[in-house]
Amino acid sequence: MEVAALEKHLAQADGGVVCVGEEGVLNDDAAAARRLEENEEAGRALSRDEEKRLLEFASIVGQRQGNWTPPYPVTVLGLNTGMRHKEMRKLKWKNLDLENRVLRVGESKTEAGKGRPVPLTQPAWAALDLWASRFPDRKPEHFVFPACENGHINPERPIDNWRTAWRRVTQAIHCPACGQLQSPGDTCRNGECKADIRSVKSPTDRLRFHDLRHTAATKLLEQGTPTVVVAQILGWSASTALRMAKRYGHIRPEVQRKALSAVATAEIQTGVHQIVHQAGSRVEFKTPN
Repeated sequence: MEVAALEKHLAQADGGVVCVGEEGVLNDDAAAARRLEENEEAGRALSRDEEKRLLEFASIVGQRQGNWTPPYPVTVLGLNTGMRHKEMRKLKWKNLDLENRVLRVGESKTEAGKGRPVPLTQPAWAALDLWASRFPDRKPEHFVFPACENGHINPERPIDNWRTAWRRVTQAIHCPACGQLQSPGDTCRNGECKADIRSVKSPTDRLRFHDLRHTAATKLLEQGTPTVVVAQILGWSASTALRMAKRYGHIRPEVQRKALSAVATAEIQTGVHQIVHQAGSRVEFKTPN
């Protein structure tokens, strides 16, 4: 049962964390990092079921790889804070105040985003608190998500990207016959199953990491959070807040329906008859004597 090579990881050894690289996943790869940078021109908001599935798979993949599980904490952060990929990569321990459950963004794409405080929800705080326990010797200037060089962690440099791990998590599927979690393929990897899985596709396939930010923005706007507050949380500049709200705020039909219920007219129980199916039809109103 594998959704393997989660960034190819760090395994726990002799009380410390040692990482193992594969295909340069945790090594420097500027081109790959650029490919993972967000494209803010489009976005997809995840459903609650898709969020749950994504978190579950990120957690399972991490459990199989030991204590080094970057896809899980960054996925939790993305959904709970709307932070950008680069903002997470450049996050340092000095930016985190776990006691007061708040982080302060270091580097950001915009001036409005740089240095902004982001309150941590319970899931975000719990994920970061557990992550911090992996690095007992961390220093304020160390990166929260460090790079891996020559098989060892270099906390003075940030991780380049988690592109390979992200792809494996988002593409993972369950075999419809036996339920085994695995990467897509022709046949189930369960030796006792071998079911044909060529037509099975993950609902989160091709999901971009930036879509987590879009999801957070959409949910905030759908619940009626003022645009100025959303702008502060996500680091939008004042001049682009309205444009970004329109871009991210693709309000889903069920939310629109719920919103319109607030302006629906009251039903009149008696005394009203509408004739609409006769030639020269008109609406007649009759009231009781």
